[in-house]
Amino acid sequence: MAIYSVDVEDFEFIDCNSVNISYNSRGEASLSFVVVAKYDDKDISQGLNYLENTYTDLVFGGVRFKGYITSVSVREIEYTHAYEFSISMIATGQAAGTERSEYLT
Repeated sequence: MAIYSVDVEDFEFIDCNSVNISYNSRGEASLSFVVVAKYDDKDISQGLNYLENTYTDLVFGGVRFKGYITSVSVREIEYTHAYEFSISMIATGQAAGTERSEYLT
């Protein structure tokens, strides 16, 4: 059986089945999710910097989460030039579409 490498354009998406959100007693949210991506023009370190600047303000289920990434692990997907980035973060949430000042009044 022959195995071929697949070469496609750059892409990036969150694997929706991987999203996990839990809250602690202070109302902080712990989020984990997987980003699947292929970047021809970036090396892995540039990809990690990009993720840290992109995935700290997200909306899931009508809630906007803003926070910081606590860990990232990377796995190359076999026979492709794509990667799975497993991301964990701590955030606070508010109803999407509201500003913080509106939310607190």
